[in-house]
Amino acid sequence: MKRRVFVTGGAHGIGKGIVKAFARQGDEVVFCDLDPVLGAQTAAGTGARFCQLDVTDAVSLERCMRE
Repeated sequence: MKRRVFVTGGAHGIGKGIVKAFARQGDEVVFCDLDPVLGAQTAAGTGARFCQLDVTDAVSLERCMRE
């Protein structure tokens, strides 16, 4: 069963590992992070979708989740 997964802080560290793990399983992954460079690299390497945003910005977070 293909899942839809949203990960915060997914451009590096544990978050990046989580993005990779779900993407390898064929899940649809969207992640957010503050770092545009690492975010783009992680997205390119995993096929996940990246949203650059600060999770404390409720408007940006909600917009990303709706898209």
